[in-house]
Amino acid sequence: MARDLADFGEVRRAWLGFQVDAVEADNFGRSRGVRVARVTAGSPAAEAGVRSGARLLRVGGSAMATPLDYEAALLDLRAGDRIELAVEGSRPVVVQAIALPSVTAERVELLEDLEVVTVTAAIQAERGLASSEGALVVEISDNLSEITGLATGDVLLGVNNRRVDTAREAAEELRRTQQGGRSFFLAFERGGRLVRTGLLTWR
Repeated sequence: MARDLADFGEVRRAWLGFQVDAVEADNFGRSRGVRVARVTAGSPAAEAGVRSGARLLRVGGSAMATPLDYEAALLDLRAGDRIELAVEGSRPVVVQAIALPSVTAERVELLEDLEVVTVTAAIQAERGLASSEGALVVEISDNLSEITGLATGDVLLGVNNRRVDTAREAAEELRRTQQGGRSFFLAFERGGRLVRTGLLTWR
């Protein structure tokens, strides 16, 4: 992590491209294993041949008893690292980690203090989003958050009655309302739910 800070100015968290869940639980609710729940198309895991439903035995040197074991194994993993996965019934698979898709995606500056990225399948999987399209808010000032109701992690889906599928579309629609000094309302995803604001005005 210290090396990441020195080289890139931030910690480059690793992403493999798959999610896990518990195989089963005993009478006390304790997990008895971990399986691959979902694999994102085009991700490092998909390219390495990891398949949904496979029982995950080890990640690197760590045995997998619960999904928390998988999360713990990722903590020390950096973008660019290679890690071996032991999967039940098949040969070990080596996956090369990459930086989080939302970190490497092209950022679009909507306004002076608002940056978004276009939601992709990888970003949807990384963030656990319900929306497969839209503009993910990655940076916003306190002032603009107060005006718009948006927060980091929200996915902007619509401006007035216009749907926005990409970061650039979101930028165009918001700038149009600001330049015209018009009132507007937004639709966005937050925590898996659709939120619609009341009528907003630029200050």
